[in-house]
Amino acid sequence: MLNDPMKGCAGMGKVDMGTSRIHPMEALYERLASLFGRRGVTSYLAYELAVYYYALLSWGKRSFERDYAKSYTAHKESGWLTMVLFVIKLLILEGILVHFFVAKWSSVFAWIMSISNVYMIIWLISDYRAMKLNPIGVSAQGVWIRLGNQLRTSLSFEQIESVEVVNNVELSGVEEKNSFIPIGLSTNVHIRLKEATRVGIMLGANRTVTDIYLTLDEPRAFVEECRTRLESVQLSESGVVL
Repeated sequence: MLNDPMKGCAGMGKVDMGTSRIHPMEALYERLASLFGRRGVTSYLAYELAVYYYALLSWGKRSFERDYAKSYTAHKESGWLTMVLFVIKLLILEGILVHFFVAKWSSVFAWIMSISNVYMIIWLISDYRAMKLNPIGVSAQGVWIRLGNQLRTSLSFEQIESVEVVNNVELSGVEEKNSFIPIGLSTNVHIRLKEATRVGIMLGANRTVTDIYLTLDEPRAFVEECRTRLESVQLSESGVVL
């Protein structure tokens, strides 16, 4: 069974994560879907609006934590904030120099490059803010993941084969093609899926993967919680009454 990662924009699919709150990006997607239908353009518009929402309008908002689900953050110990600040500094300093250098030959091209740099800065701020405000949730039903602007999906435990702690994993080209890996980070959690599953990625696009790698602040606690839930599902499937 393939997930529908664009249902509700955040990739909630049909997995009930036990929350009474409506995620703002889900509400946005549903509004756009009512206007344009559930098409690629709707997913792209929802994604781009989410980028600007998190970068400009999310300040002061509280994190979206689901009722009856344990939350696990991915922004505190990962080093992503340090990398974001470093890249932003680089984009600003080099962007100014490159703009004046390129402007000698083409002012239009120079401004295109500068606008691209500004968008990248907005995207990086947005990605970190989205990561901070959307901790990964684990409930009895499954795992809810919205990793910054990079990944959005929800997985039932019936879809998950295993969850384990990893360290500096090196993947082959084929493995990378079939996996989601966060940008620029050393991963510490590996979720192996029972079958190829469609997840939401950048630019509102979808991608089919068999493995998901994450960088979490408490990888062992996350893995232990998932394994406990997986064991319950496996016992239930085998007919054992808990």
